Amino acid sequence: MGALLAVSLALNLLICGALVGSVLTGKRHGGGGMSGRGEIGIRSFVRQLPAERRKALEKVLKQGKGDLRPLRAAVIDARLAAAAALAADPLDPAAVRREFDVIDAADAKLRATAREAIIKTVESMTPDERRDLSAWWRQRKAHLFRMQPARDARREKPVEAP
Repeated sequence: MGALLAVSLALNLLICGALVGSVLTGKRHGGGGMSGRGEIGIRSFVRQLPAERRKALEKVLKQGKGDLRPLRAAVIDARLAAAAALAADPLDPAAVRREFDVIDAADAKLRATAREAIIKTVESMTPDERRDLSAWWRQRKAHLFRMQPARDARREKPVEAP
């Protein structure tokens, strides 16, 4: 049972890592419509801007993207080490746990760096561009800005006094 849980966790981490690439590119991986954790996918928005603004903002994004390559490599290396730990016989759950912690740390560093590249890009935008980006993000990722109907129903129930 523990090995199955570890494999499931590894696959989830792999999917999350693939979604990190969506942060800057706006691309969807696997064609399944998965959208990550609410990343803006700012490149898709920038591509819609007039050429002069697009070039200026793409330059800012490109500077941030260069910092991501070694971080992506670190995430991949961490996944490979975790995969090796999963395949070890006998299984060492503590080693698997440690390798998953390394994946988490590498992924967090990658996501934080990508987030900073997005923030630097947004800082270079005009107020109108930021408003348009906000509206575009809310429309493109509308599901992230509302709750599920079942959750909404539970949330809207009045709290009864004890």
